[in-house]
Amino acid sequence: MQDRATAFGNRLHALRQARGWSLREAARFLGIAFTRIGEYERGVDGHSGKPLVPPYRQVIRLARVYGVPEAELLALAGYDGALTLPAEEATLVRRYRLLSAEGQAQLQQVLQRLEAREAEAAPYAWPQDDPEDA
Repeated sequence: MQDRATAFGNRLHALRQARGWSLREAARFLGIAFTRIGEYERGVDGHSGKPLVPPYRQVIRLARVYGVPEAELLALAGYDGALTLPAEEATLVRRYRLLSAEGQAQLQQVLQRLEAREAEAAPYAWPQDDPEDA
């Protein structure tokens, strides 16, 4: 786990440095404490001293902010393709699949509007052109 946390942290540090951002600037774009980003970059939890890799959702956000493929950071963080969804998310997927094609299209429009609101609140958290939407 320590090797994974260190490799992930080194990549995050390189991505931030390539953009010329301080920890505080990156924190503003990510909406998290700058100290937490530092912990991610070191790969060590500041309180416990244990290896630290961000949770799945945070890895997605990091990839979007740093403009790299989500799959790259997810793999580096150790999240494989066979992701187990939390119960609430699995329920949403199941319910989505039960909708008609028209219902799915309407739900996708609602999600696009919600993402637009999120992008206004944190412009670097959502990519301009998400390849998954193409």
